Amino acid sequence: MGIAGKELAALAQGLWSGFFERKVRDTQKGMVRYYRAQVTAAAQNGRITVKRPFDETELPVSYAKSMEGAEVGRQVVVLIFGEEKNLKNHMVMMYADGAEATLYPNG
Repeated sequence: MGIAGKELAALAQGLWSGFFERKVRDTQKGMVRYYRAQVTAAAQNGRITVKRPFDETELPVSYAKSMEGAEVGRQVVVLIFGEEKNLKNHMVMMYADGAEATLYPNG
């Protein structure tokens, strides 16, 4: 990379760090996003462990009370409230087919 390329890269990095990064983060604070995941471990200590498709990383995330009985192996929808990096913002809301887990199957 020539001098002009290095100067351009430095300018771009400065613009990102000094302005755009904060603006992008601020605009995403109020967002709600979702992803589909597979339950790999049942509810324990207020968390259900899930794994996204094509990713071996298992994530312990919180869940809606109605999903406390989510079964291992089932596909679920996880909502992300705000910034994705913070796992406290992830919550299992329902099965991928729109159903909720049954807490009390006989009643």
